[in-house]
Amino acid sequence: MANMDIKTDPVVSFFSLWSYAFDELINPTTDRVFSFSELLKTFSSENIPLLEKTVPSIQNLSVEEKIQLMKNFTRLSSDVCAGRYNSGENLIDDMVDIFQLNGEDKKNLTKAYESYKKFYDLNKKEIMKSKSALSLAYSEWKASDYFDKMYSFFQVDESKKMNFYLHHFPKKLMDSGYSTSECIHQNISLNRDEPEANYFKDTCILTRRMLTPIHEFGHFLFENSQSSKDAVGNPNSSANKLFQHLEKYFEGQNKKSPKSFAYAIIHEAFADSCGLFFKETKDPTFNPMDMKKINSNFKEVDGLTRIVYPIFKEYMQQNKPISNAFFNQVLNSSEFKKTFPIQKPIVFSKQR
Repeated sequence: MANMDIKTDPVVSFFSLWSYAFDELINPTTDRVFSFSELLKTFSSENIPLLEKTVPSIQNLSVEEKIQLMKNFTRLSSDVCAGRYNSGENLIDDMVDIFQLNGEDKKNLTKAYESYKKFYDLNKKEIMKSKSALSLAYSEWKASDYFDKMYSFFQVDESKKMNFYLHHFPKKLMDSGYSTSECIHQNISLNRDEPEANYFKDTCILTRRMLTPIHEFGHFLFENSQSSKDAVGNPNSSANKLFQHLEKYFEGQNKKSPKSFAYAIIHEAFADSCGLFFKETKDPTFNPMDMKKINSNFKEVDGLTRIVYPIFKEYMQQNKPISNAFFNQVLNSSEFKKTFPIQKPIVFSKQR
C-alpha cells in the first residue's frame, strides 16, 4: 500500500530555496509572478539574500558543459531528497565541489544556511502543525487507496517511493509546489493574510492547497511512467503523436519553445486530472466540468485537461492502466481538434 510520508527538514528546504535561484539561471525567460531576489527579501535576515550570489555562472560554458551542469544538479537534488545529508555543512561542501564554487561562495552559503536554520527553528511549532494536519487529513481521507490506483494507472512500480517535503516561507511563495522524478514538494506561507475561513483548521495551510500533494504526485508518477518517455522519444506511440500535434500547435502560436510547452501541458493535464478525480471522489456534488477555469495559469492546460479528465476518470473507475488507446481517445476527440488546430506559423517580413 502506498503511503504519503510527509517530511520537514531544514537541509532539504534550504536546498529547495537555492534551487529557485538555479532555475532562474537556467530558465531566465520563464514567466514568474516575482523574482527570486524578491522572495529572499521576505526573510528578516540580511544573510539569506546572499544565496543569489552563490549560483554558478553559465556565461562561458559550452553546450556540453551546461548539460553536465544540469546532470550534476539533478543528481545532487536526488541525493538531497533521499535524505542523504544530515547537516547543512555536508551539503554545502558538496555544492562547492560539484558546482566549482569559490571560498566566498562557501562563506555566503554557510551564512545563509545558518540564518535559514534559525528561521526554521523559530517557526518549528507551526511547521510541525502543518505536517500533522496534512498527515491526519490524508489518513482520514484514506488517500493511500487512491495512491495505489494512481500507481496502477501510470504503471509505475510502487518500489518507486515518493519523498514528500513541506517547505515554509515567511510571506511570498514562488509557487504552491513542484515535483521531480524523485520528490514532491509543497510550499506554505506562514503569513496568514487571508480570511480565517480560507485556512485548514488551525494551520497556515490554505484549504484550497490541501490537494496540492495529489497534483504534485500526479506529476511525479507521470514523470516516472513509460508514457512520459514515449511522449518525447517513441514515434510509434500514441503519446508521441499527441506530443507532436501539440508541438506543431505551439509552433503555429509562435512559441519560442514549442517542445517544452507541448510536454509541459501534457504533464499538467495529468496532474490536474489526478487532483480533480480525488476531489470528486471525496465530494460527489463536485463536477470539474462546471468550473469556470480548471487551470487559471494557461488556457491550453485548461483546454487539454477538460479533454483528458473524462477519459482519465473512466480509466480510474474501471482500474484500467494508461495505454495507446487512452491517447488515441484524446487525439480523436472533436474537442481536441477544435481546441488545438494546426496552423502554419505567421512569419512577418521586415519593413524597409
